[in-house]
Amino acid sequence: TNLAPTIGGTTLVQHTSKDAGTTTSSSLAFNLNNTTGNWIAVVIRAGRSGQVFTVTDSRRNTYHQAVQFNVTVDGPNGDTLGIFYAENIAGGANTITVSDTISGTLRFAILEYSGVALANSMDGTAATAQGISASPNSGNLTTTASGDLLLGANLTGNPTSFTAGSGYSVEEAVPAKPNTKLIAEDQIQLAAGTASASALLGASDSWAAALAAFKSVSLNVAVSPRRAAVTMSALQTVQFTATVFNDPSNSGVVWSVDNNNGGTATSGTISTAGLYTPGSLPGVHTITATSVANAAVSASSSVAVTDLAGVYMHHNDVQRTGQNLQEYALTPANVGSSAFTKLFSCPTDGYVYAQPLWVANLTVGGVNRNVLFLATEHDSVYAYDADSPSCILLWKTSFLGTNVTTMSWQDTVNGATDLIPEIGITSTPVIDAATKTIYVVAKTKETIGTGCPMASPCYVNRLHALDVTTGAEKFGGPVVISATNFDSRRHFNRPALLLNNGTVYVAFGSHADGCNWQGWLFGYDAASLTQKFVQATADPTSGCNGAAIWDGGAGPASDASGNVYVITGNGTYNGTTNFSESTLKYSPSGTLLDWFTPFNRSVLDANDVDMGSAGVLILPDSVASAAHPHLALATGKIDILYLLDISQPGPGQTTMGKFNSTTNNDVQEVIPVPPPNTTLSDGGNYGVPAFWNGNIYTTGQNYPLSQFTIASGSILTPAFAVSTNTFPPRGATPSVSASGTINGVVWVLDISGWTGTGSAVLYAYDATNVANMLYSSPASGTAAAGAAVKFTVPTVANGKVYVPGQSTVSVFGLLPN
Repeated sequence: TNLAPTIGGTTLVQHTSKDAGTTTSSSLAFNLNNTTGNWIAVVIRAGRSGQVFTVTDSRRNTYHQAVQFNVTVDGPNGDTLGIFYAENIAGGANTITVSDTISGTLRFAILEYSGVALANSMDGTAATAQGISASPNSGNLTTTASGDLLLGANLTGNPTSFTAGSGYSVEEAVPAKPNTKLIAEDQIQLAAGTASASALLGASDSWAAALAAFKSVSLNVAVSPRRAAVTMSALQTVQFTATVFNDPSNSGVVWSVDNNNGGTATSGTISTAGLYTPGSLPGVHTITATSVANAAVSASSSVAVTDLAGVYMHHNDVQRTGQNLQEYALTPANVGSSAFTKLFSCPTDGYVYAQPLWVANLTVGGVNRNVLFLATEHDSVYAYDADSPSCILLWKTSFLGTNVTTMSWQDTVNGATDLIPEIGITSTPVIDAATKTIYVVAKTKETIGTGCPMASPCYVNRLHALDVTTGAEKFGGPVVISATNFDSRRHFNRPALLLNNGTVYVAFGSHADGCNWQGWLFGYDAASLTQKFVQATADPTSGCNGAAIWDGGAGPASDASGNVYVITGNGTYNGTTNFSESTLKYSPSGTLLDWFTPFNRSVLDANDVDMGSAGVLILPDSVASAAHPHLALATGKIDILYLLDISQPGPGQTTMGKFNSTTNNDVQEVIPVPPPNTTLSDGGNYGVPAFWNGNIYTTGQNYPLSQFTIASGSILTPAFAVSTNTFPPRGATPSVSASGTINGVVWVLDISGWTGTGSAVLYAYDATNVANMLYSSPASGTAAAGAAVKFTVPTVANGKVYVPGQSTVSVFGLLPN
C-alpha cells in the first residue's frame, strides 16, 4: 500500500518483511534501490524480553531508536518490540541487518518512505502499552506538527489475524495471515494533536502496541550522488540528480559549481539536467542544487577532479617513493568516516602478486574509461574498467596454450615453496604512457618442439610488450630473456620492472637458494625489445655465489641521471665479480659505478639476513645537504635504514662507501625498532619505504609503522610517530596519497593471511602523524578484502584503493551516497 501524498507529501515507497526463525541476526534487502534523502523504518519483534536491538544497513545509514519495549505479558519468556528509523538516507541497493542479544525468534519489517523530515524527524515521545485482550492499543501520544507519519507496531504472543485500527493501513504482516505475530501499520495525521495505534485481533491474546510519529519534510532538496570522483577529461562526466521535497509548483532547481550558476571552464560545467563535465582545475569542487521556488533552500555534493594520468609502475615512480600527489577525493577526514568502505571486487584466474596499475582516460572499444591492469600467476593480463562494480572486462591476454603451462613450485630445482600454487607473472609490469604499451615478464613451462620433450620441459621467461587498448603483442614481441649461464628454470623475476629513458630493466633472483644462482639485471630497448645489456651480480660460471635481486617485489630504482639501483641478497662477496648483501649502482647502460656493502655482511650472509629483501628509495634533493646532495635509502632483513650518498663519484672513488670490514662509510644509520636483526632469516624489512613531504614511512616484521622526518641530509631520531598496531610476518610496503603537501594518507596492507586464505587487511593512517589510524578493513565479511598474497602493494588512484589478492582484486573507496 502506498500512502497518498497529503500534508507534507509523505509517501510509502516500498516495504518487505521477514520471519527469520530462531537467530540473533538476520538480513533483508529492499527489492528496489533506495532513493537519496528518503527515510527508512524498521519494525521488530523478538521472541524474548530484554533484547537490545542493533540495526545497520549496507549503505551505512545511521539508525535511531524510537521504541525498544520489553513485553512481559507473553509468558514465559516475553517479547521485545522495536521501531528504529534512518533519516536522509543514502541512495542505492540496500540490505538491512537486524541483530539482538538473546537467541530467540526474530521477525521484522522494513519500510521506505519519501517526504519525511531529513533530520530530527521524530515528533515527541513514542507511546507503548501491553495487555491481554482482542483490541491492542498503544495509548496516546501528542504531536506538534500537522502531516505527521504515524507508524504503529503491534505484536501478539500467538498467531492470529489482525485488522488495522481506525484510519490505519496494515503495510506488513509477519508471518502472513492468519498466522501473524507482528504488523506494521501507518497513516498520515492531518492535524497535530493526540494519536494512538490500535488493531483488532481474531481472538483474545497477549499483545503489545507502540506508536511513533514522524514529521514531514518542508521544502527541501537532496542531491545524489553526495560525493564523486572523476578524471580531468571532457569525455568523463558525472550525472547528478536533485530530489525536491514539497516543491509547490514543481519548479525544480538551478545547478551551480563552486557558486557559479552552470559552472565555469576551470571549475567545470553543469547542465540544467545536472550533468557535470570537469574543467581545467583539479581538486574538489562543490555542486549545488538550489530550489527555484525558494533560493534559500539548497543541497550540495562534492566532486573530486584528478589530473593524475596514471599509476604506471610499482610504487608510483622511478624513484620508488610510493607517493601519489594528485589524490583529491581521499582525505584523512573522509577515509576516517563511515563513507569509506569496500565498494566491489573483481575476479582473476590466478593470484595477483603484481601491484595493480591504472591509466586514466584510455579509449578502449570506442569508450573513454579509466583502466585497471592486473597480472596473474596464471600468466594472464587483465584490463578492467577501473570504476565499474560490474567488473567490465575490456580485454584479457593469456600467455598459455597447448603444452604451454605455468610452472609449479614442484618444478623448481629444489622444490621451493616460496610461491604457490603456480608461477607465472609475479613482478609488477610497467606502462609506457607515450606509446600505450604495458611491458610484462611471464614465465612458462613448455613441452613443445624438439628441444622441449615431456621428459625434459623447457622453462622460459619472456618479455612481452602489449597494447594497453587491446592486449595485442607489439614491437615483434615477445622476446625470450636469455644470457650465457642464465638458467631460466632456476631464476625468478620477482622485482618489478623499470622503464626509464627508453630502456626496460628486468631483474632476477632465484626460487629460494637453489644452487647455482645469481642476481641478474637485463636492459631491453623499449621500442624494439632488443637486449641492450646484461649483468650478473655474481660469477655464474663457478660455485654457488648467490647475490640474488628480489627486493621483496620492489623494482630497480632510478635517479635523475638515469642510474639504476638494486639490492642483492645472501651469497659471496669479493668486490670484483661477486656482490652479495650490497646496494649496487649501475649506469643507464649497465656498468657498475658504485656500491655499498655493510661491514658485517659475513654475519648477514651466514644467517640468511638478506639486504636484498627490500628495494632502494631515491630521496628528493630537497631533503639533502650540501655535503651530501643526492641521497638514497636502503634497508633489508637487518631492518637498518642506511642513508647513502649517491652522488656521482670520480674515477676509482666512491660516495656510497663500497665495503669496509670494520665500519660503514654511509651517511647515517637509523634503526626503527632496536636492536637490528642479524639472526632471523624471516625478520626485518620487506619491500621499500615510502616518502612524502619530508617524511619517511617504514615497517617490518612484527614492527609498527614508523614515521621519520628527514631534512638537511639527516634523518631525525627517534621516530616522529609510530602506529599503535604492528605488522606480522613479511612486514609491508607503505604507500602515500595526498593533494600535494596536504591531506596525506599512508596506506599499508597486513598480508599475514597469505599462509592460508585469510583476508588482506587495508590500513590507513594520517600521514602527518601515523599514530592516528584512520581506517582498517574487517578481517572477514562482505566488507573484507580478498585473501592475501605476500609482498603486494595497494594502488591509490582517483578516489579508489585497489588491493590485489588470491584470484581477486578488492576495490575500496567512498560510497557515492
